[in-house]
Amino acid sequence: MIALPVQLLRAASSHWALMFFVLALGEAVAYFSLGWSSTTISTHISCTYRQQYFESILDKPIPFFDEEENSSGTLTARVANDPTQLQQMLGMNMALVYTAILSLVGCIIIGFVFGWKLTLLTTFVAMPITLTACFFRIRYEIQFESMNQAVFAESSKFAAESIGAFRTVTSLTLEDMICSRYEVLLRGHVTAAFHKSKYSTLVFAASDSVQLLIMALAFWYGGQLLGSGEYNAVQFFVVYMAVVNGAEGAGTFMSFGPSKYSLYKKVMNLTVYDVT
Repeated sequence: MIALPVQLLRAASSHWALMFFVLALGEAVAYFSLGWSSTTISTHISCTYRQQYFESILDKPIPFFDEEENSSGTLTARVANDPTQLQQMLGMNMALVYTAILSLVGCIIIGFVFGWKLTLLTTFVAMPITLTACFFRIRYEIQFESMNQAVFAESSKFAAESIGAFRTVTSLTLEDMICSRYEVLLRGHVTAAFHKSKYSTLVFAASDSVQLLIMALAFWYGGQLLGSGEYNAVQFFVVYMAVVNGAEGAGTFMSFGPSKYSLYKKVMNLTVYDVT
């Protein structure tokens, strides 16, 4: 009487271990295909965009180059950096964002199929908290990145102009003054970054720790349902694992979403202004 349940338990554990092994192989093939296709597509698009970007700058009228914000150093930096940012937006990182969103939706569907009460709690109570934290994180990160771009654009422009006029700098022995000016620009960036990080790190900490709050809430309420007999062990663990995987997907989305969203806005603005 005791040997039969043990044999069934061993057979079931072997079966599900094999299923997870097959799932791991399928996931490895899927991620390899996703990485190869996204990298190939983003590289081809980036090369094409870089060529059109350079040709568009050359076709600009002479007054365009006389403007202060269109110096040779600034334009060179933009030709080098902007297509790279487009490649990052269309590459593997952005593909992982869509994967995280689909994973979150799939986990919610699985949760509703196996246990709607626990899934309802986590979806309509815990998920708004996650989205609120995500909103504030996106807001602070976009502001921080915009500040970085503005400061680095100014320092790059100053460095490019100084290097372009190196004969004048050398003849007038202005090396120390130029280096001091460049150091002041970078030091101002560091000061502003530390000042901004005082508030942004609190938002980042809250948005990352809210996933653990979702897990704790799901575990507590699931334990109540399990203790009252409304759920069995299979329902509880399936829904709990779905909630955990969904939280991980939301965490992945929050990690990649802000930077890629700001890149998207920047690339679209550049496309309208510089390429057309």
